[in-house]
Amino acid sequence: MFRIFGSPGAWMISILTFKINLPPCGYWLPSYKLKISWATGLHLAVMYGHLESLSVLLNHKATINCRPNGKAAIHIACETANVECLKILCNHGAKLNCFSMSGQAPLHFCTTPASVLCAQQLVWRGANVNIKTNNQDEETPLHTAARLGITELVAFYVEQGAHVDALNAYMETPLACAAYWALHYKDQIYSPDHHLVCRMLLDYKAEVNARDEDFKSPLHKAAWNCDHVLLHMLLEAGAEANIMDVNGCAPLQYIIKVTPVRPAAQPDVCYQLLLNHGAARIYPLQFHKVKGGFVQ
Repeated sequence: MFRIFGSPGAWMISILTFKINLPPCGYWLPSYKLKISWATGLHLAVMYGHLESLSVLLNHKATINCRPNGKAAIHIACETANVECLKILCNHGAKLNCFSMSGQAPLHFCTTPASVLCAQQLVWRGANVNIKTNNQDEETPLHTAARLGITELVAFYVEQGAHVDALNAYMETPLACAAYWALHYKDQIYSPDHHLVCRMLLDYKAEVNARDEDFKSPLHKAAWNCDHVLLHMLLEAGAEANIMDVNGCAPLQYIIKVTPVRPAAQPDVCYQLLLNHGAARIYPLQFHKVKGGFVQ
């Protein structure tokens, strides 16, 4: 079983492994959350921020990169934004670029503004700022930060050499990710943080007309959200108003499709923006069908 000992103000966990009910951060399969999993004393010390317990375990040769539940202790330190635990783990040789069972490196677990300090420690100690997830998404840390709208992380990663036009498995750039996730679909609320991320990426010279595997540009994604703020930003940065996706649809057609389900949007402003920037009112390649029908 396990034994707990300590002095006033300091509790130590002397075990290495035991079975417990874990809180939400202790799942550990890519698409399945276990109610009960195996964790080591190292994982628990990091999870609850017990620095002295962590040091004792490491000094007694606890396996620092052990992943019995899919995550190493360094992943948990980043997930809980505990920079002091992270420093101790790094000083004892934790692998900076190790993958969890879900294919994420420690940098991918830096997902809140509070975790910026953890990201800084990792990169300054040699973590790969352009590392991609070892899963079907192939996402860089910059993709993650852009998708979540964390401006501090976006700025830091770019300053440290992150590729602003890096592609994930779907050929999406960080700009495309930020543009798509700027709308919180459940609440139908637009995110100023995501707008700021897009502004930053454009200032960092991100390709405004980059296209994903379906030939959708960031402008298509902004149009799908009926996001007039992003539409204006992208068009002013040189986005092509008539660019078509794999189905031959331009951004203007996206807005027409989604207007009924975007109650918080201003579709009239979106239409006007696209038309002012040269969006086609009639598509010649399709018009011949109508013309041919009249002739017949």
